[in-house]
Amino acid sequence: MSDHTLMKTHNMTDDKLLEKPAPTTPKWFLGKGSRAARGRFLRILCAEDNEHIAEILKKVLSDAGHEVECVLDGQAAWDRLSVDPSAFDLLITDHQMPRLSGLGLVKKTRATVFSGRIIVESGNLTPEIEKAYLALRVDRIVGKTLHPDFIRELIAGLK
Repeated sequence: MSDHTLMKTHNMTDDKLLEKPAPTTPKWFLGKGSRAARGRFLRILCAEDNEHIAEILKKVLSDAGHEVECVLDGQAAWDRLSVDPSAFDLLITDHQMPRLSGLGLVKKTRATVFSGRIIVESGNLTPEIEKAYLALRVDRIVGKTLHPDFIRELIAGLK
C-alpha cells in the first residue's frame, strides 16, 4: 500500500455487496468467504465539501466499477446513512466539513448497524484527532490527493 496510508485498524467481512463483478475490490476489504472476495462492486458514499475533489473521487471510483454517491457535507452524509446504514459498503469522508465534521459523522455512523469500511481523507489532522478516529476503528486515514492512481490504489489495495 502507498506511503499515504497510515493505518488499517481491523479486519471486517462485507456481506452486503452488490451482485455485479467488480474489477477492483480492495485486498484489505476482502474477508475470507466475503462477497467482495468473490469480486463484487462496492457501494461507496463520499462526504467531501470540495466539489472538485468530490467530482474526481466519483469519476475515478465509478470508472473502477463501483457505485458512488457524493455529498458535500457531513450532515448530508449522515442524513443518507441514517436512513439505511446498510446501503453502503464504504464511507469515504473528509475531516473538515460544514454542518458536521468527519469525526462527528464517524461517531454517529459507528453508533448504527453500519458494517462497512471507513476511510478518512484529510490534509491536516492533529495527533489528537487522528487518535480519536483510530479509537472509532476507521480502516484508513490518508492525506488528500487528486491523483487518480492513488485513489484507485486506495480502493484496489494495490502495492
